Amino acid sequence: MLLLLLLLLLVLLLALAARWRASWSNSHWRRRGICGPQGCPLLGNMALFALGQRSYGEVYAQIYREHPGLRYVGFYRLFNEPALLVRDERLLREVLVGSSFACCADNAVNVDAQRDVLASCNPFIASGDRWRKLRADLVPLFTPSRLRQTLPHVAAACQQLRPFVERRLIRERFEAKALATRYTLQVIASAAFGLDAHCLCQDEQQEQGSEWLEWLVPLFQPSAWSLPETIALLHSSRLASILQHRWLRAPFTAALAV
Repeated sequence: MLLLLLLLLLVLLLALAARWRASWSNSHWRRRGICGPQGCPLLGNMALFALGQRSYGEVYAQIYREHPGLRYVGFYRLFNEPALLVRDERLLREVLVGSSFACCADNAVNVDAQRDVLASCNPFIASGDRWRKLRADLVPLFTPSRLRQTLPHVAAACQQLRPFVERRLIRERFEAKALATRYTLQVIASAAFGLDAHCLCQDEQQEQGSEWLEWLVPLFQPSAWSLPETIALLHSSRLASILQHRWLRAPFTAALAV
């Protein structure tokens, strides 16, 4: 009987400690005088995202709309991680291209460079000195004159897109996301590599033989693991290690190596 009481007391103390820790974490911005929504224990303000009911952007957009009079909003990401949503245009410019950029340049993306070599070379994912080096390599490729050279490729893809959509509408419904994926791949293949990816062609046999569609479309397709993998990627390097998550799957990496 005494042992049972001790166990109940221990469970109660652990529950109180967890509740105190959660309430302390959720008061991070209030203790600093910054306004924002109150977060839930563990889920912060991302409960709808964690439950798969809203996308990341929709949750952020809702927080943005609910605080129209604030220059910035203090909110909580998953696992009660404090974050700021900047609403003021002048402050946003200061963070992105002003003197405060050096303090805000790192990504909040968890990618293991050893497990996911190709993804770690993506300048939108890399951080720190690695990001600076990659950015320096890519900046000369995006001058105004070079960007103007891509316009004919974009226009050509648009000319292919119209009959492609008309043909699909006649026989079946199609996913807008899949259509956007095809269009994006067509533009990238043409503008960056000078190739026709056959993603929007009229010939179905040619379309089925497109290696671009075969290799790259699976990267954009959701799966049963999409939600936990996204949570691991954006919020928890430990969870990413447990799941052995890779931004680019092994078959795709092997195909590129060939």
